[in-house]
Amino acid sequence: MKLSHRRTRPRQRGSILILTFFILTFLSLLGTGFMYLLPVEMRNAHQDRALVQAGFGADAALRTVMDDLYHDVSWRDIQTGVPVTLSGGWKYQVDKIEEIEEGVYRVTTSGLLGNKVIRRAVAIVDDGSGKFALQFTSNSLSNTQNVNSEGAWPVSVPITGDVYIQGTWYVDNTGLDLTQPNPNKPFKGVIFQTDPSGEALRGERYEGTAPANESEYAVMYEYGIDAIQPFDASRLSSEDLFLKDQVNDKLLKATFGVSTDQELRQAVRNVTGAFYVADRTNDGVMDGGVYFNSDAEITYTYDSTTGVATTTLQGPTDTLVLKTRRGVPGNNPETPDSMEVTLQGSGSSETYQCSLNDGYILYVNGEVTSVSGTYMGNQTIGAARAITLTGELLKSDTPRGEEPDKSHDALGLIACVNGGSNDPGMSVDMASIPADNHYYVYAYLTSLSHNDQSAKMFSRSQHPTLPQGTTLTLIGALAWAPTTAGQINTSIDYIASWEEIILDSERPPGFPAVGKYIPRIRSYVDLPVGQ
Repeated sequence: MKLSHRRTRPRQRGSILILTFFILTFLSLLGTGFMYLLPVEMRNAHQDRALVQAGFGADAALRTVMDDLYHDVSWRDIQTGVPVTLSGGWKYQVDKIEEIEEGVYRVTTSGLLGNKVIRRAVAIVDDGSGKFALQFTSNSLSNTQNVNSEGAWPVSVPITGDVYIQGTWYVDNTGLDLTQPNPNKPFKGVIFQTDPSGEALRGERYEGTAPANESEYAVMYEYGIDAIQPFDASRLSSEDLFLKDQVNDKLLKATFGVSTDQELRQAVRNVTGAFYVADRTNDGVMDGGVYFNSDAEITYTYDSTTGVATTTLQGPTDTLVLKTRRGVPGNNPETPDSMEVTLQGSGSSETYQCSLNDGYILYVNGEVTSVSGTYMGNQTIGAARAITLTGELLKSDTPRGEEPDKSHDALGLIACVNGGSNDPGMSVDMASIPADNHYYVYAYLTSLSHNDQSAKMFSRSQHPTLPQGTTLTLIGALAWAPTTAGQINTSIDYIASWEEIILDSERPPGFPAVGKYIPRIRSYVDLPVGQ
């Protein structure tokens, strides 16, 4: 027994030593693994930080492009291929800008560490101009428009440009053969609507025959099924003047630096009771506009030989004549644009410097009972009441009937409807023009109201329609808000006699004289280089 006991003890001590050896070996390998793993993890952390930092750099480069576009820098003049140094050795760079359609660009940017590109981004952006061929809203942000068959948009009046609607889009496609290809689609843009309900594709409601499939749907729209898109109604409130009370007061403040008409009446005018020119510093430079204190008939004339444009405001007792002339840039000294303001019969005449490109405002404290002619420059007419178009409105720098190409001329007309006054808003009364002709209006038409319920546009009950056989094409923009379904019915019914609505996307709707669009990002993707 003792002999056997003595033989097993050394075996037990050997097993413990072997087990200890294996444990120590395992721990040693584990420690060695951590020693190798730690630098890898540190390197990965540095790479992750570099990717995030470089992503911020690529994004910063894109933001500089959008800032340049906002400040009217041509996309061709934006600097590319030149790194901009930040702190810590980081850089960003605009690699390339490509115009893929008018006002829409593909922008490629990079985030760099030192001279090495770490992350590259590609974005599709636009200059923010949009294409507001038509926009109307109700006096509620949630109610669907109760538009009847007479209020549905007639496909006989094509729209080139995007349409923004508070409610649901209705189309009267009666007479349009949806089974046959249509090379001249009546809608060449995107319809944005707030109400996605309805019985047809993308929530559209038809007063004619609802398309049975996507191929028929594409017959009506340039973009086929993608022509109908949801729309965030809250964006309307961000548009200048839309869905805001006291529109007149905002126009007065933007033009003359006062908040109310009463405040302006107390100011010192050039001629008491007739007109006031915004020249607050008495330096001969017009600061924004002209105030006319009565109803007015406005007539534009342009002499292409002398380059002088004349605007005549004829009131019940006073006649105000504005003669504008473009200056000669590059001369020494450089000749500025100028405006001669004359109150006929009073002997009062003053000449002011002004900017015809930057724009000015004519504020009529009353109703514009007539407006027509050929205008020059960039301007907005803001009326305290209705505005009636009585003839063509043409640009001095655009041949009649042609779409504008880099035009410097823009005319915004804003009719402000006082609640309860039964003002017709924006109207067309061309009864005196010859029939069997086609006429053009180059203008940005807007009708707004003080109390969010009485805005009207093209009311049949207030004015006659166009003469039999006469058609009208609007080249500009058309917006009215807030309003009611009944007013929408009446307005669209009146538009049914027109020929076409064509976009001029150079200026914001309604207020081209001082408005500016904000560039938007349509899509954005960024990836580490090599992935």
